[in-house]
Amino acid sequence: MKKITYSSLGYTIFGLLVGVFYREFPKFLQNPEAIYESQLSVVHTHSLTLGTFFFLFVLILAKLFHIDSHKHFNKFFITYHIGLGLTILTMLTHGIYVALGNDPHAAFSGIAGVGHILLTIALGLFFYILIQNVNQEQNKKIK
Repeated sequence: MKKITYSSLGYTIFGLLVGVFYREFPKFLQNPEAIYESQLSVVHTHSLTLGTFFFLFVLILAKLFHIDSHKHFNKFFITYHIGLGLTILTMLTHGIYVALGNDPHAAFSGIAGVGHILLTIALGLFFYILIQNVNQEQNKKIK
């Protein structure tokens, strides 16, 4: 459960730093309004929601249903981190790219799409693990 807690903390720190970056970065731009057309405004909320809060919920479910002891938990955990990291870092990079005055580029969408696919796989694994462990807990109560 320690790694779940530290994951949540890590996304909290990252999300807050990105929020500060979003507020301070326009001061260094020739056209500060360009930042509002970029994805930088949502990196902060994505980090906190899909990182911090999601892993806090996972921590609660690990305590209640012991999902962290499932044989596929590490596969979920690693896949989710890679998918979310790829998605958020692509959003951050694309946001900076557009805020600097460049036109949006389709390659960023493709990379973020791979991140989303990995997130989808991870969430499928997560619900598979959760359902198995909830059923196992139900069966314990029936006996």
